[in-house]
Amino acid sequence: MVHFKTKNLTMKLILSIFLFFSSHLGFAQKYLATTTQKASLREMPDKSSELLDQLKPNSQLFVYDKTPTSDYYNVIDIASDQEGWIHKSVVKLIRPLSKNDRGVFAPTEQTEDSECRIDVKNSNSLTVTVKINDEYIYLAPDENQTITLK
Repeated sequence: MVHFKTKNLTMKLILSIFLFFSSHLGFAQKYLATTTQKASLREMPDKSSELLDQLKPNSQLFVYDKTPTSDYYNVIDIASDQEGWIHKSVVKLIRPLSKNDRGVFAPTEQTEDSECRIDVKNSNSLTVTVKINDEYIYLAPDENQTITLK
């Protein structure tokens, strides 16, 4: 059973790191960051890409990797749970997030089963967002869920 306890909005960041299954195969250094001015959150790392949202100055961000792609950071806007791309010129990296020495996950046994089940309990008074691949799972306060991955 995985238990998550926190009293602030960085829960989304912690969960994104802890349950990070995405196209990012390695563990790049993750960061907490803020926008330095009004910022365009885009669908892709390109100025002509679809505009997803306009973020206010000092919006809190989770940055997947401090190395930009085409001068854009892949981010999650913490307030809205939206993932997208923001130009590096309007992002201030605040601090790196620590990593587990054995990687994001530490295997405990081998199995031939093709499914992975993760039991998640939100021991918090806030709704928690868990992102796995492109799917968002929302857990109400004190809610338990079993997430099945293939």
